[in-house]
Amino acid sequence: MLAGMTNAYAQNEKFRAKLDGNNEVPPVDTPAEGVITFKSKGDVLTWKLNVTGITDATALKIYQGMKTENGQPIVDLMKTSKHSDSTTGMKMRGNITDSDLEGALDGKTIDDLKTELGGGNAYVNLHTAEHPDGMIRGQTQIKGTDDSSNAAMNMTGMSDSTDSQ
Repeated sequence: MLAGMTNAYAQNEKFRAKLDGNNEVPPVDTPAEGVITFKSKGDVLTWKLNVTGITDATALKIYQGMKTENGQPIVDLMKTSKHSDSTTGMKMRGNITDSDLEGALDGKTIDDLKTELGGGNAYVNLHTAEHPDGMIRGQTQIKGTDDSSNAAMNMTGMSDSTDSQ
């Protein structure tokens, strides 16, 4: 059963996370926010991040971990990113390949990363000098789902809409 769920997540091609200070553990009071999207292109995962309220990021990483915990890094997005700053925020983009995976995903594939991104067990965290443990954070999910349906999928392996009871 679990293998079937894993394959379903790995087949999905688009993921996103909304980054906010309230998602940090513990929460950070900041007006800064951002959205990151991921799109699969063969064996590469491309990503784009738009942030407002931050122009001085010191780190941007994907972590393995649930919404209420601080996990371990599995991808350092700043390693190969391209970015541009404005007076109100910043834009970053880049590509992730198998060789960029670290920690628990070291030696694994992009499909394994996509399983984490869609399975509710990964989050993106942007760090600043003022907040070295993270200023804004967001749990990744399959693009087009919301937190409640993603949580339902984590619990049952199926979305609420397929429940016939």
